[in-house]
Amino acid sequence: MKHLIFGLILLLSLLNCKKNPDSQIEKLIQNPGIKDEVVIIEVTKQILKSQFKEIRVEKTDEKFNVLIDFGGSTALTFQEKKVYEKEMKLLTAKYMIELFYYLSSRKTDKLTLSLVKPFYIHEPQINKDVIQEFEVFRTSLDLATLDTIEGWRDWDTKAWNHKGEDQDRLVEQLNKVISIWKVELNEFGRIELE
Repeated sequence: MKHLIFGLILLLSLLNCKKNPDSQIEKLIQNPGIKDEVVIIEVTKQILKSQFKEIRVEKTDEKFNVLIDFGGSTALTFQEKKVYEKEMKLLTAKYMIELFYYLSSRKTDKLTLSLVKPFYIHEPQINKDVIQEFEVFRTSLDLATLDTIEGWRDWDTKAWNHKGEDQDRLVEQLNKVISIWKVELNEFGRIELE
């Protein structure tokens, strides 16, 4: 009976690990045998998933400046222009928090996130629409500035996918990040949504 109970507990633990990507990220972060640069790249891929495009890791004074392009393979939206811009900025802030939460322990001092989206462009020379990728939005934030927001490490970013008070609270928190980050590029005004 004891073996059966132990087996069930072990099985549930293994299933929970497979369902919980955070546990895989924690294992990466806590493994001293994996170089910081490798951990930064792998954790970023796990957080961004299909949104991930490219990453560059620059080392300065034993700390890392990480530049990330994200945005997935579609620009399709059913939102109005202002709502689309707001949602994309909130999503960028969410990624910023999640990335800093894990990567700050691996000497990541600054993050620059670039939203890159594919768009159909009409080319009159060939009388066709072609898909080109454009950098729509770029923002940067350093850890010292983020640390001016008390308690940011305790935010529940999983509330992003749930309607209600928790999601409203998260949006309020993410707006604090938006108010302190440095905007390096904003091309939302040039986007035509049809």
